[in-house]
Amino acid sequence: MSSENVEMEKPFFRHEYNTTVVKDNVKHVKKENVIEGKAKMTFSFTELKGTDFYRIGGVKDGEKYLVTEKKNDKEEKMELDEKKFMAMIEKNKNLKFLVDYLKKDRKKLLPKSKGGYKKSSKKSSKKSSKKATKNASKVAKKSSKKASKKSSKKGSKLSKKTTKK
Repeated sequence: MSSENVEMEKPFFRHEYNTTVVKDNVKHVKKENVIEGKAKMTFSFTELKGTDFYRIGGVKDGEKYLVTEKKNDKEEKMELDEKKFMAMIEKNKNLKFLVDYLKKDRKKLLPKSKGGYKKSSKKSSKKSSKKATKNASKVAKKSSKKASKKSSKKGSKLSKKTTKK
């Protein structure tokens, strides 16, 4: 590792789904994976049925998608733009999880470009509402104390007047 302080990027979206089933003494494995952070997105899908192997994976690098597809021993690498990439993954029924994320969930989850997203704090609003209720109760207590002091003073003045006569 270098001595520089390199801050690791934390992903804001992660999807992982793995299944392993044995049918008729043949192992079937499916793995789905999508990880997206501010700088890049990676995805992969792996399927293993006995000796049949299929894997597709890729990285979004800027505006281009670098995709690697492997069927058994045959491997193909592609560099696609957004339009061609969306068309390719929509054709592949195994990548439905990726299509759903890119078309539906991604817009909601992308951090805002202006200064990043700001996490709102409910604690501050609770504190301010607590302060308001405390202040209101203090005012009510003060006025009730003043009223009780006045009434006690009146009572003591009346008792003094009656004793003076």
